[in-house]
Amino acid sequence: MTAEQGHARDWWGTALTLPPAQQEVTVLILTENAATMINRLAARAALPAGAGLRIAQRRDRPSLAMEMAAAPEPADAVLRDRDAVVFLDQSAATRLAEQVLDARTDDRGSAFFLDR
Repeated sequence: MTAEQGHARDWWGTALTLPPAQQEVTVLILTENAATMINRLAARAALPAGAGLRIAQRRDRPSLAMEMAAAPEPADAVLRDRDAVVFLDQSAATRLAEQVLDARTDDRGSAFFLDR
């Protein structure tokens, strides 16, 4: 997908706001379960409208971290799908391209996981 003037849509209609330096991007895909869980977590944390799940590379190691955030960092890509918002730093956006973020809840709790 090519983005013009900082905005793009994938073929599902998912909105993605891009930092000015990014011209092309392949989007992380959210399942309905993941979108629902993101929305529930944002509501539980009493975050402001537009808040979402931020996925970024950890500063002290090469793994990615997830946390709820009130707003994106300046260079984050912003994915909006089914009223859920995901902020991706550049490393996360690259590493998670074409992957599917899903969520499951069972008697042991809830968790996000990635699938290709």
